[in-house]
Amino acid sequence: MSEKKPAKANVWPTDIAYRVDYREKNGRWYYGYSNVLLEFKINWDDRLFNSVYSMTCEMAVTDWEKNITGEIPKFKNRLKSTVILSDEAMGFSDPDFWGEYNIIEPEKSIESAIKKIQRQLRKSKSNNGQAAR
Repeated sequence: MSEKKPAKANVWPTDIAYRVDYREKNGRWYYGYSNVLLEFKINWDDRLFNSVYSMTCEMAVTDWEKNITGEIPKFKNRLKSTVILSDEAMGFSDPDFWGEYNIIEPEKSIESAIKKIQRQLRKSKSNNGQAAR
């Protein structure tokens, strides 16, 4: 999904903070977690007052597998560099894996959500005839 700024609006960030965590495994560092807080102001040409919005986003790696085949995803299946935010569950063979739960409630900790997702991954793998990790 690609959204463009309306022509009658000026948008500028007023505050941004981000955090990225990596994990070390066998002497190499891998992406593990990130979160972003973004606040921005919109000045509409035809409105008297500005609008102020804020958003937070968290992303965590719950499971990964080494690409031993060296196969590269087709271009249409890759995330485009122009995408900043996307509400799309991709990369899972089970289309019902996330269901309605692709968003974590603000009052829940990311750690509890990761544990829940890891349980779902184990369950999904065991249902597909693969050994659970």
